[in-house]
Amino acid sequence: MTKPFQRIGRYVREHVPMADRILASLYLIIGFIVSFACLHLFAEIAEEVISEDELVLFDQMLADALHVSVSQTQIQAFAFITLFGSQIVALIAVMGGLYYVIKRQWTQLVVWLVAIAGGELLNLALKSLFSRPRPSFDISFATAVNASFPSGHAMLSLITYGLLTYLAFQIIHNLRARILIAGIAILLVTAICLSRLVLGVHYISDVVAGMAVGGMWLSACIVALEFVRRRKPRTSPQTTV
Repeated sequence: MTKPFQRIGRYVREHVPMADRILASLYLIIGFIVSFACLHLFAEIAEEVISEDELVLFDQMLADALHVSVSQTQIQAFAFITLFGSQIVALIAVMGGLYYVIKRQWTQLVVWLVAIAGGELLNLALKSLFSRPRPSFDISFATAVNASFPSGHAMLSLITYGLLTYLAFQIIHNLRARILIAGIAILLVTAICLSRLVLGVHYISDVVAGMAVGGMWLSACIVALEFVRRRKPRTSPQTTV
């Protein structure tokens, strides 16, 4: 039972320097805390949705209120913004994969694909498990396929733009630039989540649950990327002449 963990420990000792090992442990602890908090939040929301408790009533009240209060201009604006949570995310996923292929960074490629494609598969599995119907109105502002819970746009946008922010931080060390990048990412993800509510294709609990699962998945992927980044470079055996 303990052999797999012993092998992992031996691999870490052989491939990760001590200083980086300490930092990697810190990332692992933080990642575990974030993942646990996100998982707990998702579980709480899922329980409310399954039991059709007060949260479900609040969902419907907010959805109805938004549906009767938005203007045509707002609908068009959010219809454009919501593309950044679907088509643009798919484009970024392909471009990121091609970048790692060109750079021949195969381990990073695997983590990237697991993050984006794995996140998509996880979302589809959860939608199939809960099978929650989407909001229904006499006049629909937008159409969407498959189930409602959790929101795929919220989940995938948080994973994708969160990963891009993390990767940008690896090459940009200026504090103001980092704050600007993080701020743009937060605003973009927030706008995408809001677009799903305004367009009437998700309840607010769908969106929050999607962000919770996305946060859990993102933190796990960042921990994996940190481990990969801090590995010792392999040294080829020297030959004597």
